[in-house]
Amino acid sequence: MFVQFWNDRLVIMPSFTGPATLLVIAIATSLMMPAIAHAQGIALLPAGSLDTTVLERIDGSVVTIDGRVDEAAWSTLSIIPVRQKVPVEGAPPSQPTEIRIGYDEEYLYLSGRLYDREPHRIVANTKKRDDFTENTEWVGLLIDTFDDRENALGFFVTPTGMRLDMAIANDAQGPNGIRTDWNAFWDAAATRDEDGWYAEIRIPFTSLPFSAEDGRTVMGITTWRYIARTDETAAFPPRGLSTGSSFRPSLTHRFVLTDIEPRTSVTVAPYSLVGRSSEIDPSDPVRARSVGYDREVGLDARFAFSGNVSIDVTANTDFAQVEVDDQQVNLSRAALFFPEKRLFFQERASLFDFAFGAIDRAFYSRRVGIVEGQRTGIYGGVRAVGRAMGWEGGLLSMQTEPLGSTPSENVSVLRIKRGVLDAYSSAGLIATRRASSGRGASTLVGTDAVLRLFGESFLTVRAAVAHDSENASSPSLSDRARVYAEFASRSQQGLTYAVAGHHSGPAYQPALGFASRGDLRQLDVNTGYNIFPGPASPWVQWGPFAALSHTWSASAGRLESRSGQLGAQFFSKSGWSISASGLSNLEDLTQPLALAGDVTIPVGRHTFQQATVGVTSPSSTRLAGFVGLTSGGFFDRSRTSWTVSPIVTVTPDLIVTGTYQLDRVSPPTGPTTTLQLVSAKVELYVSTRLSASTLVQYNSTSRLYVGSARIRFNPSEGTDLYVVWNSDLNADRFRTTPALPLSNRSSFQIKYTHAFRPSL
Repeated sequence: MFVQFWNDRLVIMPSFTGPATLLVIAIATSLMMPAIAHAQGIALLPAGSLDTTVLERIDGSVVTIDGRVDEAAWSTLSIIPVRQKVPVEGAPPSQPTEIRIGYDEEYLYLSGRLYDREPHRIVANTKKRDDFTENTEWVGLLIDTFDDRENALGFFVTPTGMRLDMAIANDAQGPNGIRTDWNAFWDAAATRDEDGWYAEIRIPFTSLPFSAEDGRTVMGITTWRYIARTDETAAFPPRGLSTGSSFRPSLTHRFVLTDIEPRTSVTVAPYSLVGRSSEIDPSDPVRARSVGYDREVGLDARFAFSGNVSIDVTANTDFAQVEVDDQQVNLSRAALFFPEKRLFFQERASLFDFAFGAIDRAFYSRRVGIVEGQRTGIYGGVRAVGRAMGWEGGLLSMQTEPLGSTPSENVSVLRIKRGVLDAYSSAGLIATRRASSGRGASTLVGTDAVLRLFGESFLTVRAAVAHDSENASSPSLSDRARVYAEFASRSQQGLTYAVAGHHSGPAYQPALGFASRGDLRQLDVNTGYNIFPGPASPWVQWGPFAALSHTWSASAGRLESRSGQLGAQFFSKSGWSISASGLSNLEDLTQPLALAGDVTIPVGRHTFQQATVGVTSPSSTRLAGFVGLTSGGFFDRSRTSWTVSPIVTVTPDLIVTGTYQLDRVSPPTGPTTTLQLVSAKVELYVSTRLSASTLVQYNSTSRLYVGSARIRFNPSEGTDLYVVWNSDLNADRFRTTPALPLSNRSSFQIKYTHAFRPSL
């Protein structure tokens, strides 16, 4: 399962990774695209508006960003004519809405007079920075700064003054299409009164990469207001339900800005850190505790040149402030995937994306500085990205410190892309290298193309070959290759479809990538039909869906897995989403499969069926969340799985969230295995600048409690004070002799970062 946004609504959906075609076809297709585009001059009708509007100027010198929108200068700008996308497509906003956008030589501005006939019902349930949920109202804009119809930056503010900024890639498609961990320098404020709420946003052009030609710049912009209690989105340019996410850069409206120039900017952010840590190796019979003291300094620096090129340098990099990973239980044949949470690797991460389906990828940044779940030190590194003559490229290189028997390593990735055929298609190359002294190097080279064939139908082709200098067997090119092809529709109108194929050779081992499962050929087919009942219905959208997946061994050619799913999903105008389906599975094992909780599945062909249902409640209410149930067969036994994820907004200052996952696996004979995952998080927001949070997790498989606490003071962008405590606690300490220690490891750290932006 994975989380995605469906018509701007957070829902839980089934995920299927996809399969392949021939390696030669994949490489030839992506490499030939620039030549074909140049020779034929092909241009397809784009999905978004081709019209352009000259953006109005404002005298920004008289505007104070205080959220009052009381300066006369705002009234010199035209009101943006937003229209409802949901719940009543094309209708005027249900509440009077005045959004204005303007600019001067230094900044891009947005104001919102967001009136409400029932101001006491305004939903503002959070002060958490970058809280990308529907538990609050917001207003803001999406900016396709290069007008490439694929990438954009988003800036939003809520009635509490909470800021949300994000980076959009791949037209907001896939699990990495929207990244809220991206942060920029910009200002926003909001106020409320008896008539509604008001907002002001000011974005410096030094935070917006763009290019200018003959004093003229074209940017794609979408702006909208979200009203949480009615789940209403009112946007410009107007769009229908079938267009999918409102965050798609391809659907922005083109605005022309004149007499603005990209500028060089420098940001230097040194940090200092002090702390104490202690650790015990449970496998050591003596169990001596090692204690260490941290006294570190380092820095991050960014140099942005004329809007097109930026270079990030990091020295003695530290990620003490990063939250701990969410615990997981593995009850499948695939490896567990943990998302990247470190901000340095989130910056411009979309450029380095080279994904084979939902989670598999050629470059997985968690391979840098994390060895077997433990963080290693990073001496430093550099990331350079830029655009020129239609090309976009990036280079990332890091040097890690040694950890135990793992020596210091240099890890590097190079990515190059360019638009081909039309504004919605691209082709590119990727190369990765992981090397250390005395151990040789592991490399990967790949090529890809994303092509808009017609309408909203896209073909994605990717191929990569991995090589390890220490592999003396010299496997064939096919055995070291990963190939992926997908033909899919991005429209949600009527029939939807995605057909994908995979090939992963038995020797494909990406040293800097992630492969959830190897040695396979796989074919996935996903389809559905969306129905939009209209204004009179309580449902905004519903429809059936079906999925079929086959996986064969690439080396042996035998069928290993097969799954089929048939179900339906419903989205109400009040914010409810419901999904129910039946699944039929086949798993053929040639060797025993060891799963979590000492569950071992015997060799043989296992066929079993399951039923699953999931309900997500409106997140605008004080008590919200998700409840899911899966029940039925599980290989040669039965399984019942419950997931409950409540969100309790006590006040906008105090939010409690949790997850309880219960799996009961019962064999034909013998005792039932019960697996539990529990997490509880309490977040306290004194203001949008000062917050504290605690997280406690329990995993019955490891019999371990994991706890963490963070205090963050963020008085201004780039300035942060973190106080962080992490520890674990052994449950059932006396299950071994001698008894386990109360805690295996703990740490306490204080980190302060202060950014400087010298004027040039």
